[in-house]
This record gives sequence, C-alpha cells and structure tokens, in this order.
Amino acid sequence: VIEVDWWILVDTPFGFYSYRLFENSWLPGIVPSARDDLFDIAPIEVLNVSLLPRGSYRFYCGIDYWPNGKIDIGQLEYSSVAVEVRE
Repeated sequence: VIEVDWWILVDTPFGFYSYRLFENSWLPGIVPSARDDLFDIAPIEVLNVSLLPRGSYRFYCGIDYWPNGKIDIGQLEYSSVAVEVRE
C-alpha cells in the first residue's frame, strides 16, 4: 500500500483553488485534495458551471508520493490543461 497526497488545483485570475475530493467542494488556496492510498480513480466531474469570469485558467491533477500536505516537486506526478474563457 502506498499512501499519497492527491492534488486537484486550478490557477485562476483570482488565485489558486483546491478541490477537496471526498467533500466535493472547492476551497481557496493550495491544499491537498486528499491523503489516501494510491488507487485507480474513475473519471469524476469536479466542475460543472455555465459561466466562469473571463480569463486564463490552468487545471492541475497530480499525485505526490511524499504525503505531507505540501507539494513536493521531486515527488510529484501531474498533468494540466489550460482553459481560456472569453466573452
């Protein structure tokens, strides 16, 4: 069993927000989404809105193999996607 920090973040024009996996909610700032065992996760919907304020957003999803509640770049595997919201 491998315990990890799970991270789901978005960098917005208003700062970072973190998705809390088991609470199904977004919080301002950079906090882990969960600390749990490493397991396969089925696709989940983390954002369902019809309008976001204009601007650039970058969504990140990652696993940190050093479960200490901080992002450890050397222990982190992640992917990201950029989204540009226009009028």
